[in-house]
Amino acid sequence: MLICFVILAVALLLYVFLPVPYTLYTQPNDGTLSASDPVTTGTPLQQCFDQNFENVTGIDLLLATYGRINTNTNHFEIFTIQNNQKNVLFQEDFSSRNVKDNDYFSINFPKISDVQKLCFLLTSPDGTTANSITYWLNSQSQPVLKVRSTVALHKAIEQVAGASRFHLPIWLAVALCLLYLVANVSALFLIWYDSENFPEISKAPSPHPRRTRQK
Repeated sequence: MLICFVILAVALLLYVFLPVPYTLYTQPNDGTLSASDPVTTGTPLQQCFDQNFENVTGIDLLLATYGRINTNTNHFEIFTIQNNQKNVLFQEDFSSRNVKDNDYFSINFPKISDVQKLCFLLTSPDGTTANSITYWLNSQSQPVLKVRSTVALHKAIEQVAGASRFHLPIWLAVALCLLYLVANVSALFLIWYDSENFPEISKAPSPHPRRTRQK
């Protein structure tokens, strides 16, 4: 019984606290792609999102290298615009050597919460048409990307399930776990109490002795 409780407790802790990646928003690859201009100072990639996001932790961009090895440096920023003022929340430089051709490139940053008008910028201070990367556009002329978050496992399940009535609320999971714990502790206490106060019962012979085969 104790082993079952431990397994249940571990499963509950994972359900409540285990962080898992979750896609908040996507501009999908709809099968009709076109390459944009090279990412340089004169032709940067910049986009602002209309909706508000909670707990944003990364962006995946579908990039391309033109099938070559590029050595330029790229600059990425996450920022907000309030009262016509740019407020940079995170910035990072990375080499085009780390970009794989026609694959998602992941940029991770500290969790960003409760912001309005979230924007990002991708540019290259030393990029040229012969030494730079590019990004793919879908049929809506949108850069193909994913906005990611890290949420607890139970929140990811609830967001995937939506309004489903079959997901398990946290309070019910905790209540069931506590009820199971009380039942196990009570059973172990009764076993200990009987062995301490009624030792003759625990040592009594079985009322149904084992039969021995006669020769």
